[in-house]
Amino acid sequence: HSWVACYPRTGRTHQIRVHLAALGHPIVGETIYAGRALDDTTQPTLHLHSRRIVLPLSASKPATDVSAPPPEHMLELLKMCGLSD
Repeated sequence: HSWVACYPRTGRTHQIRVHLAALGHPIVGETIYAGRALDDTTQPTLHLHSRRIVLPLSASKPATDVSAPPPEHMLELLKMCGLSD
């Protein structure tokens, strides 16, 4: 498993999922574009998270900058990939 940072140029639906699967490296839990589940669970949990987003909403005001910690279901794999507290 690897931890990958992606910087999409557009907000097109499923862009990151499609591109990573096309490169042969689908996101953990991906079943639509990878064509298979990576484990035997009936409800795979997609490991895709937007850690930070910056939105320039107005030319006269600073951009809105929002960050979020990874969700609980992702922490174990992220730690395996080098995430530290």
